[in-house]
Amino acid sequence: MALYERSLIVWQTVPGAPGDTPATVLPVVIERLRDLNRQEAARELSLAITHAEEALHWLQALNERRSA
Repeated sequence: MALYERSLIVWQTVPGAPGDTPATVLPVVIERLRDLNRQEAARELSLAITHAEEALHWLQALNERRSA
């Protein structure tokens, strides 16, 4: 069975409940993009990584602000 056949995202329905959030999924997406970029570097992949990292940063900032 290929890795992608076992992948599943179950979105969190309310804060604090079990499930995935964009902030928990983005690190996995970023790592996958980095792997692809190591295999065959492309400017577009580098830009996608940068924007995914930026999105994660802002989601974490929002979470910190809401927790304060």
